[in-house]
Amino acid sequence: MKTQEKIRNLLLLGVTLLLTGMLSAACSVSESDLGSDELSDADLEAIGQVIGESVSGENDGLMASIYDATAEFTETGMDYTASSKYSDSTPDLQDDSGRGSEKNWSYSYDPETGTHTIEFSRSVFRGEYSKGVDAKYEYIFKDLNGAFIARPKAERERIETLDFFGDRSGSIEAPNRSSAFSRTDTLYLVGISDSTEILGINGNHHGEGSHDGVRDNGDEVSGNYVLDAQFTDIEIDKALVAENGSLEEGVFGTITYQLEWEKVVNDNVVTKTVSGSLEMNGDGTALLRFNKFERVFLIHLREGDIE
Repeated sequence: MKTQEKIRNLLLLGVTLLLTGMLSAACSVSESDLGSDELSDADLEAIGQVIGESVSGENDGLMASIYDATAEFTETGMDYTASSKYSDSTPDLQDDSGRGSEKNWSYSYDPETGTHTIEFSRSVFRGEYSKGVDAKYEYIFKDLNGAFIARPKAERERIETLDFFGDRSGSIEAPNRSSAFSRTDTLYLVGISDSTEILGINGNHHGEGSHDGVRDNGDEVSGNYVLDAQFTDIEIDKALVAENGSLEEGVFGTITYQLEWEKVVNDNVVTKTVSGSLEMNGDGTALLRFNKFERVFLIHLREGDIE
């Protein structure tokens, strides 16, 4: 009798483990199960919107980091009206960037590491668009000899290189889309002084968040994402920026990216991975390409809109 009970218990345990495995498989489906070529047009559009927002100047993406890295700051705030050959000297107070209206400002400097640290928040409420962002930036300025620069505003002509770390988190509500995000940009800038015509940027971007959007045909698309991007030899033409009045219209180069896209399909959590490149055109736009798909999007770097 004891032997029969043991057999029955083992059978019950086996059935339980089998059902548990089946339920786990039903709840999560990976790319290896589905194949990357099963991304729909809706998925690609949603991914395009995520990347567009992640690089947008107005939506606190990568271009916002470049604006903030090249701006002047003091112990009391950021200065976007200072004369500069490679930064927007006349910010549009009617745009959605929030630049120039930072609040909850704090500043500190560590002379041992040469690190300037600032923290602030930005909020924008304009029509149907609203944004709230908290930011923490670290700057290490060096001259041609590699010495730290303690007063970057007063000694701007001495600055040759900058190590910049930017960490931002926030949320955005706009017509036909909403998002919550955390973004980190680690940048190395060289050629800052006026003695050079080109500002060079290397570094990487990491972003995580959620995105809800509506396609042109009215279909709703939502999901979570993790985005990693690498860029080398990104260049900003200072003369072109001065002529056009914006960094977006003077940036060239290519960014490579990989994005994990997670969505719910028929009560299953499906995770897909897509990679590709973003080619900066130097006219305020960039071409978004996917490695395994022929579709191409045109991204407007200022607003983050896609075509």
